[in-house]
Amino acid sequence: MKIDRLILGVYETNCYVLRSNEATKDCLIVDAGLEAGTLIKFLEEHQLNPAAVVLTHGHIDHIAGV
Repeated sequence: MKIDRLILGVYETNCYVLRSNEATKDCLIVDAGLEAGTLIKFLEEHQLNPAAVVLTHGHIDHIAGV
């Protein structure tokens, strides 16, 4: 399994992108952050397909990027 950590936004929220199958490029996103731009750019650069999003709690800096 590969785990990437992105630090997003002014609150420096930790966002994780987990992937276990490089062939399908499917991934799981944990805490999408406040703004989606950096995350979307990362997904596009790595040609990843989000299969699911997990939110650890409901604070705006963890959920707004969804």
